[in-house]
Amino acid sequence: MRIIACLLATLLAGLAIAAGAGASSEERRAYAAKVEPICRANTETIEHLLNGTRKMANHGQAVAAGRRFVQASNVFSATVRKVAKVQRPTTYSARIGKWIERLHNVKEGLRRVGIALKERNRLKALNRSGQLRDAGTSANRAVVGFHFRYCRIREARFS
Repeated sequence: MRIIACLLATLLAGLAIAAGAGASSEERRAYAAKVEPICRANTETIEHLLNGTRKMANHGQAVAAGRRFVQASNVFSATVRKVAKVQRPTTYSARIGKWIERLHNVKEGLRRVGIALKERNRLKALNRSGQLRDAGTSANRAVVGFHFRYCRIREARFS
């Protein structure tokens, strides 16, 4: 009898944990549904601005490529501001806060790459692009369970 009671208690505890995980999964999906359209709206603009900038920088048009990075930084900054205003689920508030901080680092990385290119300092631009890549990876890790598509930072967008 004692064994059956223990098994029953274990089963009920497992069901309670599973129900809680389902609710948090719904919170993540709901938050992603609110944020993804914001990211999607500006992703195309940012990709268009940064398309071909590596080629430009390598073929004597570093200043023009730098201007594009600075413009992309401004667009990205506006996106981050809009995302920061979206109501966060209380369960994930701290995690989303870290993500938004890291998105600010990505924005700053875009700006720094642009400034280095405008100064025609290739070594500095390469260093800053590595920092930008690391900032994007860090931001993605903060919200890995949210399954973002447009709010995910991809290195391919920055070249």
